[in-house]
Amino acid sequence: MPDTFDNSELDIQMKALYGIESNVPASNPELGKTYYRLTCGDGNGYGFYQDGEHILNARKISIERVGATGSKGHNSSEFIPSKIILAESGDIYFEARGGDIIMKGNNIIMMANGSENDEGHIIMGANNRVFLEGKDMNIQTTSGSIKMAAQTNVTIGGGGFTYITGGKIDISEGGNIGKVVSFVTNIMYSPVKAIEEFLNGFFREA
Repeated sequence: MPDTFDNSELDIQMKALYGIESNVPASNPELGKTYYRLTCGDGNGYGFYQDGEHILNARKISIERVGATGSKGHNSSEFIPSKIILAESGDIYFEARGGDIIMKGNNIIMMANGSENDEGHIIMGANNRVFLEGKDMNIQTTSGSIKMAAQTNVTIGGGGFTYITGGKIDISEGGNIGKVVSFVTNIMYSPVKAIEEFLNGFFREA
């Protein structure tokens, strides 16, 4: 097979438009030794490192196409995966620094299955407005309560009937619910160290 090499005899192989490195120290010491690293002349490439990291860099767009011959179609409740991202431990982080994050599918299912006090929550925050729209909407709690609070006005209306029911109903004017405080502040995680490791581990070596 052409362009093959033995790691024990050859550590670096350079071609006109790409280079391959193996068994050489990474520029970032936290990555350890470079097991396999492919770099192209324009800065694209990927690498596998001693400490278990895999780093991929695409200068413009990275596209992955899967499931071209899959058997699942519309109105199918059977789970037939075409793509799985599994983190045995640790977190998964998505960020679009200069654009939007778009998810689209027959159904979108989100489930927080943590069992501890600081787990099992779905937290959504927005600097501006939050829009929820659907043909029908159902919000319910299996235990506990529902709270809606606004710093200014709250409007509840229905085109037909509007029902408000409860064991006891208390409607008062001039009540004080206290200051509305964001519960999202300081919860969102920013993986500064991981991103810094990515930038130092790849671009510094390019």
